[in-house]
Amino acid sequence: MRILLLASSVLALAGCGVPQASLMFTPVIYYDDGLDPLTHVDPSHRTTSQRVFYATNRARSPERFNEPLVYGNTPTPTLQLGMARVRYGEDLSWEALHKASRSVDRQA
Repeated sequence: MRILLLASSVLALAGCGVPQASLMFTPVIYYDDGLDPLTHVDPSHRTTSQRVFYATNRARSPERFNEPLVYGNTPTPTLQLGMARVRYGEDLSWEALHKASRSVDRQA
């Protein structure tokens, strides 16, 4: 479970402010009846969105200061803490996300 959350966090942080793009191809070990990395996910955590906690030393963007969670590239001596919610796909069910994570051919 921790590996799944860590992987989600890394993907979320790497995707901040970046246009939507396709992820890497599904590894061969996950195809069809191969290894299923999501079978042990507790049913209460089977969702297409996750909370991601973050810490940054970047300054709030001055031109967009009234908008929440907008940071620039300028470092500051203070640490900002926050939580973001990352959503995988739009109107995507857990079953569809699970199937796509093990499929050779998938949409974006």
